[in-house]
Amino acid sequence: MAWPFGAYNDSSVRLARKAGFKYFVTTNVGLNKHGNGVESIRRISVEDDSAMDEFAKLLEPDYFYIRYFRQVATSHIKRIAVSYLL
Repeated sequence: MAWPFGAYNDSSVRLARKAGFKYFVTTNVGLNKHGNGVESIRRISVEDDSAMDEFAKLLEPDYFYIRYFRQVATSHIKRIAVSYLL
């Protein structure tokens, strides 16, 4: 569901869900991050004169979650290895 002019409230979300809609796009510009709700999906703003390489940069993933997972996994593996060796 794309909200006309970006206008929506709790009642409109409830009615749209009842009608079978699952995802809701707003007129808010920005990137969506893990954990953001599907009731207010943001958009990437691209001007008509934007270069293709500028647009490609907007689509690159945020590797924060991968780095964080790697740090947590490494920490757990080290802890298990130390306890196993003791």
